[in-house]
Amino acid sequence: MMVVSLFNASREEGKLESKAVSGLILTLLLISIFTLAFNIQQAEAAYYYSFEITVTPEFPTTLDEVQVTISFDKGSISYQVTFGPVSQIGNEFFVEIDIYVPEISYPTMEHVDYTYTLGKLPAGSYSFTATVWVSGWGSGFEEYSKSFTVSPPTVPEFPMGFVLEIAFIPILFYIWWKRKQRIR
Repeated sequence: MMVVSLFNASREEGKLESKAVSGLILTLLLISIFTLAFNIQQAEAAYYYSFEITVTPEFPTTLDEVQVTISFDKGSISYQVTFGPVSQIGNEFFVEIDIYVPEISYPTMEHVDYTYTLGKLPAGSYSFTATVWVSGWGSGFEEYSKSFTVSPPTVPEFPMGFVLEIAFIPILFYIWWKRKQRIR
């Protein structure tokens, strides 16, 4: 009798274990289906959005003062942003931007613009790289880069007929002046 009751007890435990495994598999299956159906992705903390590097003027020449503007939206007004100085190695410019994220912050967006003046540059191809460091409550870094070309200034070309007309005006004036003097 003792043997029979042990056998029945292990049989009941097996049913419970199989129900638990079945329930776990069913739960995982439902999570997978909802993740695919609703395109649910793992949440990541974003400390800044819409990062953009803009070169002004858009097509610079050697006569232009070249400026580079960094623009982005930071995730909170309590984030502290520090823009480092620009450094240059050859035709490459580098800058580091630090974003300090405090432990307690207010979730309000704030737009940030910062402009670096590179000055007048010789003709050539250039790149501007910004490295964004996040520290404090969050951590990590990302690099953004923008390439641009500085061209020599273009000289406007006049049509040949226009050039001949401009050159012919003094000749016509000279002829008119000589005739006017003969009449007197």
